[in-house]
Amino acid sequence: MGVNQIIFFNLDIFLNIVFGFIIFLIAVFFTLILIRNNFVRLVLVYGYSCYLFPIFVIKEWQIDYHNTFKYFEIVIIFFISVIFFYHLINSMKKKTSISLSYNKNNFKIFEKFIFIIFYILTAIFFIHFIILSNSPLLAWYNGIDAGIARYEIYKSPKIIQLLYVIYCRLLSVIIILIAPKKKILFLFLIIELIALQSLERQSTLIIMAATFGRFIFQRSLINSIISFLSIYVVMTTVYIQGNYIFNSMNIYQTLSDYFLLVSNRVVLDPSQMLHRVYVTTEGLNFYLLNNRIINIISFNLFSEQSELVRGYTAIGNIIDGYKIFSNHFGVIIAGLWFAILLNICSSLIRSVVYEKTKVIVKVILFLSIISFYYSNIFSLTPIIIISSLLIMTKIFRI
Repeated sequence: MGVNQIIFFNLDIFLNIVFGFIIFLIAVFFTLILIRNNFVRLVLVYGYSCYLFPIFVIKEWQIDYHNTFKYFEIVIIFFISVIFFYHLINSMKKKTSISLSYNKNNFKIFEKFIFIIFYILTAIFFIHFIILSNSPLLAWYNGIDAGIARYEIYKSPKIIQLLYVIYCRLLSVIIILIAPKKKILFLFLIIELIALQSLERQSTLIIMAATFGRFIFQRSLINSIISFLSIYVVMTTVYIQGNYIFNSMNIYQTLSDYFLLVSNRVVLDPSQMLHRVYVTTEGLNFYLLNNRIINIISFNLFSEQSELVRGYTAIGNIIDGYKIFSNHFGVIIAGLWFAILLNICSSLIRSVVYEKTKVIVKVILFLSIISFYYSNIFSLTPIIIISSLLIMTKIFRI
């Protein structure tokens, strides 16, 4: 995602905020009636906060044509499709009873396995980034512009890139959630040291969310400390990238800039990308060729067509669906796929009995599923994470 928006306020903004909030509350009300699963409710409400509410608010910030009601129509069709297909898939599934017994030893084995993999990958990345000097952070420190240095990681072997994504977005989250109190600060610092090497905000934001999750479920002084430290790491990454200038002498300005960062990148980005892609690619159909997984499956047979949509690899699953054929049928396809994912995730959560594991699974699945709002229909990373969790819970029976 690449939208940074300068925010200003006037009377129209406040009126749109009120109108957007009313629409948001109406959507939440009907969702609470139609959906009984709390995890699915939370995912949908998060989506409403990224689309239904901001669509009306950002209208006054756009310098080019902003077709508010067209975007509203697209978003509504998507979420109605998700709810419809979610219920349809649920009605087709066979009701099976879930055993309430579990073996605590399985979780201990799982913990040992996770920590072993974590330490092995940490050593690999320490060697790759620091000893072999393949670190974008070191490149920036040695004088390379941050805008160039942040892409250095894509020069690494594909297997390193894949393992790095799994490390930052799956293993690190699990480690933060299961680490004992005595070790959490040390492990957190190691994780952030590795995460900073790529100069990407996504990893540090996900780790920040994991520290907040740990604090919510285990309120303590050490957990509050790592939560504040995670915010500092995100701000450091943003400062290095040069997207915002933080004034260390003015704490109010620093907090204001941080608020702008979070609101832009977390809340406003999906609806702004919906606007940007719709405007810049009017008349162009993507046919899903902007999705990496589709290109992998098709063995790049449509490389010429895919060149036309290069650069649209993280636009949000709603506009990604619309741009399949540039009509509402693609939005319905996106809604069907998202409903399938929600059913997989909710079934996976129900299959987990051990409460500590359930918390971990919920947090990771939530972070994974909402990432589709920022990426594409078939975004590879969250699919890998969801699949990995499914496999691990089956293997360890936790």
